[in-house]
Amino acid sequence: MKEQDADQREIDFIIEKNMTLYPIEVKKSSAPTAESAKQFAILEKLNKPIGMGSVLCLRSSALPINKNAIAIPLWEI
Repeated sequence: MKEQDADQREIDFIIEKNMTLYPIEVKKSSAPTAESAKQFAILEKLNKPIGMGSVLCLRSSALPINKNAIAIPLWEI
């Protein structure tokens, strides 16, 4: 599922489990920043709990990028 708002911000995937939304963004970068997960905020308008988001990327190891998202190497999924 791809969610996009009027400002063209989008989320590549959203997993819903137990009524909680888990946003996932996919990036080619090996060094995603907090900006990579900024668009996760568009989910707030859905009035559902939002779980930890993920940015799938080309890093060599997982790394928190802000309090709501973690960068995860593609080969770890």
